[in-house]
Amino acid sequence: MKKLGSKLQEKLTDLKVEFIAATLRGLAKVELQRHPRCIIVITGSVGKTTTKALVSSVLAQAHRTRATDGNTNDRTGVPSTILNEPNIVTIKSLARCLPRVLARIFSRDPREEYLALEIGAKRPGQIAKHFRAFKPDIAIVTTVGASHLETLGTVDDVAHEKSKVITSLSRGGIAVLCADDQRVSDMAHLHEGKTLLFGFNVKADVQTINFQRGKSGLIAFIEDGVGTHELHLPSIHNRHHLYSVMAAWCIGMAAGVPQEQMAKALTSAAPRPGRGSITTGSSGTLVYDDSFNANPVSLSAALDTLKVIASGRRRVAILGDMLELGRLSLDLHREMGMYAARCSDVLITVGEFAEAYREGFTAVEQAATCIICKDLDHLTSTLNVELQCGDVILFKGSHGTGLFNVARDIKIRIDDW
Repeated sequence: MKKLGSKLQEKLTDLKVEFIAATLRGLAKVELQRHPRCIIVITGSVGKTTTKALVSSVLAQAHRTRATDGNTNDRTGVPSTILNEPNIVTIKSLARCLPRVLARIFSRDPREEYLALEIGAKRPGQIAKHFRAFKPDIAIVTTVGASHLETLGTVDDVAHEKSKVITSLSRGGIAVLCADDQRVSDMAHLHEGKTLLFGFNVKADVQTINFQRGKSGLIAFIEDGVGTHELHLPSIHNRHHLYSVMAAWCIGMAAGVPQEQMAKALTSAAPRPGRGSITTGSSGTLVYDDSFNANPVSLSAALDTLKVIASGRRRVAILGDMLELGRLSLDLHREMGMYAARCSDVLITVGEFAEAYREGFTAVEQAATCIICKDLDHLTSTLNVELQCGDVILFKGSHGTGLFNVARDIKIRIDDW
């Protein structure tokens, strides 16, 4: 009976959110009819927020630009962004903002030229609903992987959902697709307009032909059909983030941003907190904080980066659960535990799937140190004992685990070691 009541409450909450979202979409449609601008949408299993931030930085060099704040990419967040409002999630806040929104819609105030919208989806059909309010002019798909499998189904189902940003493109719209992901590059056939491919693949229109690690960050050499451009990226350490750089370069080309200005914007770009930032303590201890979210694609990329930036120092991977992976959860956590064994010397895990991480880790490295923590408080006390001066430490877990709070605390105290 209690379970039935819980499901009913969940259904009522969902209906309320959908009512708010539908109202916001209606308002957003009127807003865009009265004040048209070029709309760029960004989706994918990994890298949406970083790509959106870099796209916005590049466009801002030559155009008035506005973008999604943070990662408000859900049903209510997308139309709220169009309306230039914080994410409206309650009927009370909707009623309160309505007079302000209507006044803005019918005003003659100038708008931005480009609007960059990050779009996510946890359930089938959510992406298509956004396009009842507008049709995107440019759509970016970063990559497709094992994310939200609990509600979307298989990775192919994820690809199908993400592909809606391509099938919804306006006539003459541009698809910007990852050349290294077959599921994504195949989406080029879903629209009649122009396609720009980015990646390390030789078929890419914007290709990273080489990269190396400098004294800080990466130095990337990008070929775009016009020439080869050397980019110094002092705040980017994860090879996977180069996909976001290349996607942003594609957008800059499409928008006519001069290449030297694109390079300037990307050179000064830095990841948001919890998305691949590095903090170094006075003792040489380094914290690689990628704790904002996690799925198998982003976790393997973060572990690769940990392996490279350690430069012979002890590598400590602190991993929380990867959430919403459905029936594949145990297998994928074991698989990532095995991957962690190849990239780290110490594994410290917390969460429901901590034991699955350990099983994979010890299957590869039986003698290596692996510690399971029962909760975040236990994790904090364990880190106080186990971490050493000079360690290179990775934090990675889904947002719902709260691991980012522990990472933040460690970074604050890093100089006390």
